[in-house]
Amino acid sequence: MSGNNRVTIEVFGALAGYAGTRMLTINLPEPIPLKTLLEELETGLPEDFGLAIQKRSTILVLVNEREISVLDGMNTEVSPGDKVVLLPVSHGGSR
Repeated sequence: MSGNNRVTIEVFGALAGYAGTRMLTINLPEPIPLKTLLEELETGLPEDFGLAIQKRSTILVLVNEREISVLDGMNTEVSPGDKVVLLPVSHGGSR
């Protein structure tokens, strides 16, 4: 093992604005479910960030470049060295 206990979280759009950065890291000594990782992430960031990621249906979530719906959803295990991407999805319509 490389000794890398960090998970990198890349955020886009409004999430990056709320977080004040596009790249976040969390030290993670052992694998945990994605749901738990996101809950831990919420505690250290502004309330707007937490409220936005609670609306999970409006965010595309990738773990190691794979959308979580093809993995184990919010129960997907995230391990040290993994990369998580949070990409807000904008919906619109025509007039």
